[in-house]
Amino acid sequence: MSSVEELAEELAEAQQQLLAAADAVPDVAYAKAREDGWCAAEVVGHAVEFQPFWAREIQRMIEQVKPRVGRLDDVARQERLIAVKRGAELKKGPALLELRRSAHEALQQVRALSPDQLSRKGLLIDANGDANETSIEKLVNAVLVKHLEEHAQQLRSLFPSQAPGEA
Repeated sequence: MSSVEELAEELAEAQQQLLAAADAVPDVAYAKAREDGWCAAEVVGHAVEFQPFWAREIQRMIEQVKPRVGRLDDVARQERLIAVKRGAELKKGPALLELRRSAHEALQQVRALSPDQLSRKGLLIDANGDANETSIEKLVNAVLVKHLEEHAQQLRSLFPSQAPGEA
């Protein structure tokens, strides 16, 4: 089991990876539509939305006994799509500022956890409507840390020659 500090460090590192990968995308390519998936702006828009969303779901897991968490209704699912679309419309600078703001919100939620809250349980509802028991610790790892790392890798793979530190 991780400590709250370890979990917060993992989250901060994943957030930094995504921010660095997004920042490395050339400005001219940042919002350019792609046939093979989301453009960088859409990825950032998604990350701007999902971090505070999951911070709120974590708060519900603290406040309620074994709540159902996730995108439980059409409104929550639409919020995700709207954020991706909005992300594609933002210029890179303002989008990265929003990314930092949303990252801060999620990180503060994790840092505010007490050690015993890491094991609080909830039912994570997936896209198919299936419920799987999870803990706050597992939820943070899956829907924040791993998800951010995956999107950072996605951006790095779109622009491999733009990796930070390369000449």
